[in-house]
Amino acid sequence: MLSELSDYAEAKDVDFIILISNTDKYYIRNGFKKINAPNSWLRIDEHRNHGIASEPLDDLFVKKTGSKIRQPGDVDWLGYMF
Repeated sequence: MLSELSDYAEAKDVDFIILISNTDKYYIRNGFKKINAPNSWLRIDEHRNHGIASEPLDDLFVKKTGSKIRQPGDVDWLGYMF
C-alpha cells in the first residue's frame, strides 16, 4: 500500500507524504525520514478559538515524492496554506 501511495503522490505532483507513527523501523525502511521540529496548530473546539498549541511530535515522518526540498523549521498544521 505504501508503494501505491508513493506512486500516486508522484503522479499527482505531491511533494511530500507525511504521517505520524511509532513504528520507526518499518517506515524508515520504506523511504520515510523521521523529523524533529516544533509543531503548532490552532486549537478549535465547538467553533471556539482556544489559541495556538505548540509541542514537539516525536513520531512525525516525511517522505519526499516531488522535486521540492523540505526546509528545516516549524510545522504549522493549520496555516493558511494547509
